[in-house]
Amino acid sequence: MKKALLLVVALFFTVFEADALTVDVTNLSVKNYSTPVVNSFAWAVAQVNGAGAGTHVIRIMVAGTFNEPEYVPYSITNSNVTIDGTQAPGWACGVPTFFWNGPGYAPVAYSGNNITIKGMAITGIAMNASGAGFKLFGCWIGLNNTGTASSGSTPGSAAINLTGGTATIGYSSSACGRNIISSSGVTNCMTISGNGNTINGNYFNTGINGNTLINSVTGSTIVVQGSNNRIDSNVVLGSAGVGLFGAIAVNGASNVLNINYNYIGVNKGGTLSNGVAGYGNAGFGIYTSGSVTGASFMTGNVISNNKQSGISMEGTVNGLTINNNIVGLPGTGIHATTIYGNGDSGIRASGTSFNITALSINNNTVCNSGFVNSATNAATNSGIIFNGSAGTAINSVSVTNNYTGVDRSFNLAGNKFPGIYFFMCGTMGGSNAANVLVQNNVVGDNGQFAATPSNGIATYSSSYFTIDNNYVGIGPGGQNIGNVSNGIEISSSTNFIITNNNIQNNKGLRTSAVAEACGGIITFQSSLGTIQNNNVSNNLNAGGGFVTNHGIVVQQGGQILIGGTGASQPNIINSNGT
Repeated sequence: MKKALLLVVALFFTVFEADALTVDVTNLSVKNYSTPVVNSFAWAVAQVNGAGAGTHVIRIMVAGTFNEPEYVPYSITNSNVTIDGTQAPGWACGVPTFFWNGPGYAPVAYSGNNITIKGMAITGIAMNASGAGFKLFGCWIGLNNTGTASSGSTPGSAAINLTGGTATIGYSSSACGRNIISSSGVTNCMTISGNGNTINGNYFNTGINGNTLINSVTGSTIVVQGSNNRIDSNVVLGSAGVGLFGAIAVNGASNVLNINYNYIGVNKGGTLSNGVAGYGNAGFGIYTSGSVTGASFMTGNVISNNKQSGISMEGTVNGLTINNNIVGLPGTGIHATTIYGNGDSGIRASGTSFNITALSINNNTVCNSGFVNSATNAATNSGIIFNGSAGTAINSVSVTNNYTGVDRSFNLAGNKFPGIYFFMCGTMGGSNAANVLVQNNVVGDNGQFAATPSNGIATYSSSYFTIDNNYVGIGPGGQNIGNVSNGIEISSSTNFIITNNNIQNNKGLRTSAVAEACGGIITFQSSLGTIQNNNVSNNLNAGGGFVTNHGIVVQQGGQILIGGTGASQPNIINSNGT
């Protein structure tokens, strides 16, 4: 009886303009692609594809599963088509009741412009949108019928591929607006190569609660290139690719890119998700390997529990602002046993030939970097690091107003090696120290590995920079947040300015004897510098017999001006260990 009812033919046409067409799907039956059952989903697609110009709607008026029968998918070739699953019996915001199940080896092509899909569940089908203005709202992609686990069906390629531009995937973080997009057995979950796309409020590779990871891809979860793309307010998990992969990977050229207010490596509550070999993502949180240019922003993201760095930049950066992010959750209490940080560095620029013309790293909190894996390398386990090489070019960089190693309440959550580190960057700033500025940062509790570069702020083989008006080992309210070894260490570097810093409470701790002394400020094999108007006090001995802790040290270098006769030139050097 029920099967007979399903086969009832009910055809509804509503004309809104000359060629506008509304088609109702009331039948789940399937014959084949060439002769679909009237009022089935396959039949409805054929009707709107052949309807000519106009505004067309496929209304889903039946609950259940439509199993696509053949290799040839039901692609949408006409423009201005809406597939509306919100009319299906039992539908509620975020809970579709019509399930479109594909064979898993052929994509559905949306070649028409202004196609909208809403309120459906789709699995085993890759969605290739080459038309402009594609929209996807309130859908489940790759989930089972309860939304709590993977469907177990692979789409054959990335679940969603956007090439036409101006797509909108999700319009808010509400249940009606967001999509749950999950993919397994493929390289990426979503690829974006068009311009003007907005990805907003979605959960990637979680169940409907946004907390539990249920799927992972072998590469990057989201891959983006193009101009004027926005990835905002999503939960992004499930990147299992290690190496040149990320939860969000910027490959190729991106101009005016916005990646804002996402949870990356953590769930929607900002807590741990350990679904990929113990991590939220096995690669980087955000990874750029091509070029990021124009007025681009990475703002307000929570990026933690990624096995590699939170944000990693390679290639060209010109016009990027990284601000107001939490990169590495601080955990609870002092040196919490559960470390929430990223496995390598918090924010890093690295590679054999990265080129930074204009970059601002401002007002971020960067904590607990380098603890969730076993590496012991300052070049990869620091808070904010520029890890250069022979091909590196850094012209204009500002690192300002960040908290590294402590959170905004001054809870200790130090990075494994320096809080801020310039490593082998060569001649920076176009040979102008004012163009590379480290200013107004709070830097504490860094260098937890207690090796040579376990400092608050450090440079090695990097020249032409200014370190000004930072709190190093002490908070603005006098909080004791001492770094493990030195406050500031300048090694094998030249042409630097260190002014107006408050450097206190740094511990001079080392796990073994090394050549470099410890101090509030130490220069080692460095020259042509200026050190003026700093408060270098209360840096006490805690070195276990290996070293003594000084105020200011110049070791194996020279031609450094310390203090002066002007009103704002002398340093205060007081009550240090030695």
